[in-house]
Amino acid sequence: MANNIINESLNSLNEYLEKLIPGIEKIVDYFSKDNEGEALKLLIEAIEGINWCLEVVILTKPTLEKYNIEINEKNIRKILLEFEQALQNEDFVYVSDLLEYELIDIFKYWKKEISNISFVAN
Repeated sequence: MANNIINESLNSLNEYLEKLIPGIEKIVDYFSKDNEGEALKLLIEAIEGINWCLEVVILTKPTLEKYNIEINEKNIRKILLEFEQALQNEDFVYVSDLLEYELIDIFKYWKKEISNISFVAN
């Protein structure tokens, strides 16, 4: 039963990352074109998704580690703290950089690695 929940959670995460990654890329594009209003609208939605992804990954960390998928919680928390501070300071260049050069890379890595796992329903 627990394995089923973990498998379903990771499958859901994989499907969600397919939508989240292009969404983050769109946010970065809006910021690069100085369209902060549109970027921030999407960012509000994306933050919920980012938090959900992180929650799933942290809760399924033992399973992911069995497949040698690296989950560096300390690094992720550091990035999120920097992200939060940049938002509070309205430093949208840094927000965009963190999205583009830190978070997207992590999400792409997770997507690739989780896609390679074949889950067996119990």
